Amino acid sequence: MERKRAEWAPIDDEYTNTPHCWSWGDWAIVLIDGEGYWLCVSSGVEYGPFASWEAVTQHAEDVRGD
Repeated sequence: MERKRAEWAPIDDEYTNTPHCWSWGDWAIVLIDGEGYWLCVSSGVEYGPFASWEAVTQHAEDVRGD
């Protein structure tokens, strides 16, 4: 049985209509302008920067422990 991919939910940004942070459970992806995407996992480990949404979400799938 194939594992279901994480469904990342955007977190409201009070300043712009473009999200820069997404969550899935207690994990987060943050987009830092000029740097790229960062993955922050529940243990406090951060991965990044990643150049694209596809790259950071694929890395999240690769490091999931379930």
